[in-house]
Amino acid sequence: MRVLDAHDRLLQEFPPTPPPARLTEEHRLEGAVPGTRLPLLRIGHGRVENLPSPTAGTWYIVSRLVANACPDRDGLPGGAVWTMPQVAEFGTPICGVVVTRRRSASTPSSALHLHAPNPAHPGHKAPSIGAGLIQTTPPSADPRRPRRARKPHRMPRPGPRPSRLSRTRPGSLMPSRWTLTLAAERPETAGPVSPAHLHAATAALVEPADGDHHAQTKPYSVTPLMDLGHGRALLRIGWLTDTDRPRLDRHIGDRLRFGSQFFRLVDACEDLVPYPALRHLPPARRALIAFRSPTYFARAGRWYPLPDPTLLYNGLIRRWNTYAPAPTRITESEQKLLLDTVSIASVGIQSGTHRLAPGRGTRITFTGHVEYTLTGTHRTEAAPLFTALTVYADLAGVGAQTTHGLGMVETELAE
Repeated sequence: MRVLDAHDRLLQEFPPTPPPARLTEEHRLEGAVPGTRLPLLRIGHGRVENLPSPTAGTWYIVSRLVANACPDRDGLPGGAVWTMPQVAEFGTPICGVVVTRRRSASTPSSALHLHAPNPAHPGHKAPSIGAGLIQTTPPSADPRRPRRARKPHRMPRPGPRPSRLSRTRPGSLMPSRWTLTLAAERPETAGPVSPAHLHAATAALVEPADGDHHAQTKPYSVTPLMDLGHGRALLRIGWLTDTDRPRLDRHIGDRLRFGSQFFRLVDACEDLVPYPALRHLPPARRALIAFRSPTYFARAGRWYPLPDPTLLYNGLIRRWNTYAPAPTRITESEQKLLLDTVSIASVGIQSGTHRLAPGRGTRITFTGHVEYTLTGTHRTEAAPLFTALTVYADLAGVGAQTTHGLGMVETELAE
């Protein structure tokens, strides 16, 4: 958190310290939005959590919601809670800061976390991932990336994190994406995490104890570890089915193993993007897909390191129909219409080899940017499914071994 004067000069900076002081959220499913299958949720707030006890010489700067929920702490020596508006970059919610009366930052045992896409650098987008599955510096811009102006598309968010929804609620709530913030136990020795170790750690978190750990098809995808700086890393997990939905927020504080490295889970947030909501997105006819981690497709038993539109969207359709509820599944006629219509408009990719684990074989993969477009007389009819599957790729990944961190993509849609 940065405190600036009227001329935008830095007066004081308070580094974030976990865990966050915040109100718990309580969500209750009330049914569906009239005339649709979209879930209708009632959102409320519960108790304050992670706010330390009063300590002499310390003030607690928290969000307005937390401050309003703690009237008993107002004016207490060494325990008062305060809000400080306009102290962070626009769009960065403040969950709490602990400061002493000497205006110095408190120890890491106190209570703050900045909830931003990149907690270490508020307002900064996480870097893309190259062949090493944890990256310390962002790559240079790709000069071959198309420069046509586009309207960016973001995943729809029906509401804030639903931390108290039951697994057995009626109606489809999936897919969802968990965003996990991890803290390395030994930041000075943190290094790349292999796909095999990434898969083992993720499986321990989300797969049932009695599940088939060697199954060829699994209802989740995972991104590589993304370096946030200051010994922290970001991990995203997409969950595609309503069955056995994981509750990763219950693992906050747990110690996670990635090969020989250990991390502590310090935060877990979930975004719900139901299949019916994906089906009702505003249609687009162009999509720019950035392949952020090494990607390849399996074709007739061989590796195919090219962004073929038929392989990409056919694979997404198979995953969709495997896990989506029956009313939203894609029909054969819809599939044929899309595959006959989608094509590549421009491409800028690089190929390379990627090793899944030390001592194992390599895969021929690619990364880069590809623009897909709809052509032909039926492009308008194909646009809704094209849009839904393109956004779905953000959650499900594309190509082979998406449970190992391969096939991570970011998408933008244009009309």
